[in-house]
Amino acid sequence: MGTIAAPPLSKKKIELIAWQIRNLVSNGENLYFPIMAFIEILGTIKELNFNYEIVPDQEMGNHYAHYNPITNVLSMRESVYNGAYNDCGRDRFTLAHELGHFILHRHAVQFARAELGTVPVYQDPEWQANTFASMFLMPPRLIKGMTADEVANQCKTSKQAAEIALKK
Repeated sequence: MGTIAAPPLSKKKIELIAWQIRNLVSNGENLYFPIMAFIEILGTIKELNFNYEIVPDQEMGNHYAHYNPITNVLSMRESVYNGAYNDCGRDRFTLAHELGHFILHRHAVQFARAELGTVPVYQDPEWQANTFASMFLMPPRLIKGMTADEVANQCKTSKQAAEIALKK
């Protein structure tokens, strides 16, 4: 676990948030969620003050994408942007992860430093964002009983992400 603590969130709470957003944006029962269209829509809602930028790959260094809660900007590599548009599962998950930071952490800019160097998993912002991305793209209630190949194909995620989602 990291050394930065976010406000505590349970897996069930994150699942509920992901499900509510899916239902607001589209028919929640659809397995495939249009992540790029959702990001573009968020950018048009003035009250959210959300922006995104497509950055040349070489300018992003080791980062594939990054959400900055201070500026409210989601920066993404050009290759990730193109990959997500072309339904590359890894790129879709990367952007869903960063959206998780936006949705779960945009009001929690002041994270607490853990006194002992580690934080409980339910307060780890990276665990929270990964959990959100998984539940947002592969809702447990919709993938139950499916194989990893079926989940990856229908949700447009990587097989590895589908296997992890099914195990949890």
